[in-house]
Amino acid sequence: MATPFDNVVATILQGVAVTAIGLVVYQTGYRWFKNIGSNQFSSKEGAQVTIVAFLFVTGFLSEPIFQTLQSLTLGWDMIQEIGVVAIASRVLVNGMVSHWRPDDSLSVLIYIIGVAMFFHEQIPLI
Repeated sequence: MATPFDNVVATILQGVAVTAIGLVVYQTGYRWFKNIGSNQFSSKEGAQVTIVAFLFVTGFLSEPIFQTLQSLTLGWDMIQEIGVVAIASRVLVNGMVSHWRPDDSLSVLIYIIGVAMFFHEQIPLI
């Protein structure tokens, strides 16, 4: 039986995926402009072109990403969903700031807990 929350995790993961794509597009544009000569966008127009490219790419890919994630998450229970969201959001947060390490002790703990939550039915309780 369908519930109003069936698409919540797919929507959250779509947001994570679209944000990650946007960061890649933005960083690629930033590096391209940086290689031209300065360490930053030389103009608002250059930044605007990069943002429009981000909107185009993410807008174009958003619906297929959502449909794929929706079919992928179909059989997951709430504990599995929370585990995947914890891992995906932590990977995204670590990727957003260049000096944040993805392998710090708290991140590793979140990854381990997330994996345990995803496979909770296969892990025998003692």
